[in-house]
Amino acid sequence: MQGPTVYIVVVNGIQIHRPSSYLEVPWRNGRGKTLVLLSEPIPGPDAFAWRLSIACVASDGPFSRFDDCDRTLILLEGRGMTLTHDNGRVDVLRERFALARFPGDVGTTATLHDGPIHDFNVMCQRDHCTADVTVLSDGNVLHVDDDLLLAYANDGTVRLTPPFGSPLRIDHRELLQCAGYAPGRWLVSGGPVIAVRVRRRRAVPGPQPAQKS
Repeated sequence: MQGPTVYIVVVNGIQIHRPSSYLEVPWRNGRGKTLVLLSEPIPGPDAFAWRLSIACVASDGPFSRFDDCDRTLILLEGRGMTLTHDNGRVDVLRERFALARFPGDVGTTATLHDGPIHDFNVMCQRDHCTADVTVLSDGNVLHVDDDLLLAYANDGTVRLTPPFGSPLRIDHRELLQCAGYAPGRWLVSGGPVIAVRVRRRRAVPGPQPAQKS
C-alpha cells in the first residue's frame, strides 16, 4: 500500500504540506510537546533559520530558551494567557489570534487565564532572517514581496489568488510554501489564514581594496 503523501508540488516553487508530515517533538525544557510544521535547518545541533510550530500550553511555567531567535506567538484556542518577560515587558493574550512578539533569549513565563491554550509559533534566527506574521480573513489582501511565503489554513479551506494565474487552495491544517512566486497583491478567500512572510538577511559587503592608479 502506498504511504501518505507528505506534500504536493502544485507548480514550480510551490508546495502544500499536509499534517502527515508534521513532527511532534518535546520542548527543550521538558515541560510539554510541540508540533513542528516546517523548518529550515542550518548547521548546528537542533538549529534552524526559521521554524513554524503549534503547541499546547497546559500549565503555568517558563518557556524554553532559544538563543539568538526572535519569536512571534499567536493564540489559537483557549481563554488566553499572560506572558511575563525578564526584560520587563508583559503581553496579555485574551482574544483568539492575539499576537505577541518577543526575543527567544529573554526569559519568558506563561500564566494561563483559565485552562490550557494552543498557540502558533514562528521563530527566526535573527542573523539569518526576519518574519512578518499576520492573520488574514476572507476578502483581505496579502502583499507578497518577500523571499518566502508560508501560509497555514487554521480553520478551513483557503484560496490565495495571485495577481496572475489560478487560485492556490490550502485545505484545513495544510501549509503552503512558496518562494519568489508572483509578487504583488494576493486576494484571500475563506480563512482565517496565518501568513508568514520570511525575508532573509542580506550580507553586507566589506570594504573593497583600493584600486592602484
